[in-house]
Amino acid sequence: TAPGGGEGGPPPLKMPRSTRDHAEESRRLIANMEHRLGESRAAPWQVRKRLFRDLQRELHPDKNLDDPEAAKLAFQRLMELRGSFLAP
Repeated sequence: TAPGGGEGGPPPLKMPRSTRDHAEESRRLIANMEHRLGESRAAPWQVRKRLFRDLQRELHPDKNLDDPEAAKLAFQRLMELRGSFLAP
């Protein structure tokens, strides 16, 4: 078998994501997060708090092993919005 894959050979190497891929993925994560936050802007404080905590868990870099760098950027943006979103 040929090196780098195929039966019996080592698995193919996973290519690292480029900076552009991280930026695109972080934009997608942030847009989704901002959409979800916007939909619940008028919800009671307890509902907003629960959504915020859910988003913290979903976007935490340690939970996004496929692209922790993009998750880090989205998580940082979420934390920037915390004060305004959770204000009573």
